[in-house]
Amino acid sequence: MSKLRILPFAAALFFCAYGAFSDEDDAGFVTFGEEPFGEWDGDSSDIDIIFGGASDCDTVVETVVESEQPSVTIGAGGFFVPLTFSGSLEGSLGYGYIKNLDSEAESPGNSAYFNLTNYLYFTARPDKYLSVRGAFKTEMPKSGSASLVSANFSLYELYMTYLLFDRIYINAGKKTTTWGNIRLFSNDDDFSKADTDALFTNILSDSLGGISGSVTVPLPWLQSNVSAVALLSDELFASGGSTTSLEQTSVSPSLMSYAFSFDCIVRGFLLTFEARKFPSRSRLEELDGANSTHFVDTFHQYPILGFEVKKTVFGFDIYGQELVRIFDVGSLKNAFGGDFSSVQKLSTTGGFYRWWDLSACSFGFNAEFQSVFNHLDNNGGVVNDVVNRLAFEGGVKRLGSGHDWRVLGKLIHNFTESSGVLTVAVTNSGILPHADWRTGVEYSYGDDEKKITLGSYVKLNLSY
Repeated sequence: MSKLRILPFAAALFFCAYGAFSDEDDAGFVTFGEEPFGEWDGDSSDIDIIFGGASDCDTVVETVVESEQPSVTIGAGGFFVPLTFSGSLEGSLGYGYIKNLDSEAESPGNSAYFNLTNYLYFTARPDKYLSVRGAFKTEMPKSGSASLVSANFSLYELYMTYLLFDRIYINAGKKTTTWGNIRLFSNDDDFSKADTDALFTNILSDSLGGISGSVTVPLPWLQSNVSAVALLSDELFASGGSTTSLEQTSVSPSLMSYAFSFDCIVRGFLLTFEARKFPSRSRLEELDGANSTHFVDTFHQYPILGFEVKKTVFGFDIYGQELVRIFDVGSLKNAFGGDFSSVQKLSTTGGFYRWWDLSACSFGFNAEFQSVFNHLDNNGGVVNDVVNRLAFEGGVKRLGSGHDWRVLGKLIHNFTESSGVLTVAVTNSGILPHADWRTGVEYSYGDDEKKITLGSYVKLNLSY
């Protein structure tokens, strides 16, 4: 790729660093307003609710928040531990209509929708040094299942947290780990999980699909954190055939994935440096039915290096991210001179967020731009492909005499393919207790698909 083609993307990241400083289910029914702007609740600190706590950069030191949920006490042999339970229930029931605008395509027509998802969280914390946290997930129908009557019950998370020397945080177990400030291009409700280019923003997005251990050391005198993660993915043992007990119990360091992060605050800028090394071999397979094994590189991934910057100016959260997947660390410096022979993929993402809270209503928006340069494909073939995308969400809440109406607008546009999805939805939370009534329209456009989806449904929300 020429220097001229990469210049706009580098300039966009430069501005972020130094300037002023709905998903569609298997039944085809679009659940309008499932994104964060559709979930605004209450009048306090909407920046924290919507943007994940990314307000002014005062400190990056991790803190532990004690739960105020009711608890029970369990014990044996004179040792008692308080066990805290909480939960959240979401259920949807509605109706939709889909109309294909392509005359050659058949319209799916009417579609009913039902969904029920429940999380039961539990925490055991005998003192400030040790805690065990977990969550059970129940969903109907089961995600990815073609059957509408299927159900799934699973242990969603289970991990321990240990505080060492009142300074070092250690986590181990089955746990979701999220790094980075990118919000819209990290939402797999809007982008298929198979679209790794669009979701190439959280280098630990696969953390829930395995067992991980992490260490975080806050350095308050430097206003910084240092974190390291080791992850063993279950993908290593998901071969086409069966795996032996030896494979499941013998894990070498070469099968682990390692990630490192360092974040600090410099003159009000939150700076983050991150990297990840994947397993040298990415999958185990049984050979000829014997106990011996061999490695294949079907899912091999190259190392990732990343840099992020974030700043809040005049109420605007401005942030940017650069991620690069490299073949050879030693020759990476050549990329600054226009030689991308060491780069497999380069992803530039930047965005800004603003929220206004007025006496009559509240409104805000979040916009992100992403450019992904693919130099080589997974087989080593030269691609030199550039994809440019835009994601936007905006909304107004606390409308009407009862302040129970809100309006959401969302646009995802692919400049390269001239395709995208436009969604407009209206929500009322004052008609039914613990429930929202949502109605919306979605317009999908592009060479491969042109359709309009209309939908209306009731969404139940209960936290307990």
